[in-house]
Amino acid sequence: MDRNAFTLVELTVVIIIIGILASMVALRGNDFSEEAEAMGAIQQLQIVEQAALLYHAVHGVYPADRNPGIAPAELKSELKSVDFSKPVLGGKLDWNGPGTSVPFLGVSILYSSTNVPTAQLRKIDAMLDDDDLSSGYVRVIALGGNRFFQLCLQPN
Repeated sequence: MDRNAFTLVELTVVIIIIGILASMVALRGNDFSEEAEAMGAIQQLQIVEQAALLYHAVHGVYPADRNPGIAPAELKSELKSVDFSKPVLGGKLDWNGPGTSVPFLGVSILYSSTNVPTAQLRKIDAMLDDDDLSSGYVRVIALGGNRFFQLCLQPN
């Protein structure tokens, strides 16, 4: 039998294999995207944290508390690259300095209770801390209807 073409079964098998491979690539690409977002969020938070620690080392006090989405005036020159109103993972960056209602000093991402990206926050906690969002250096603090994902400068 002389064959110059593929059968319908052969074509179907090839299409199914291509579909499976494409879905595997797409899923892996999504993992890279989430990893990049987590790393971007870590970088933003750590830039603010390091600027606050440097300010404290020089002046003996931490910058005063600020409203969410607004960089501390004392750190504006050090934080030119950080947009407090649009962090990588949504919400708003929030400096919780002396006078804050949040129980720990530090930098956080403020979320309303409905838009917390819990899976990504857990991934960040696992990368930086104890993989427990209720304790340690990295934690989620519930206050009113909001959630603060915070790097605590003075955790218990």
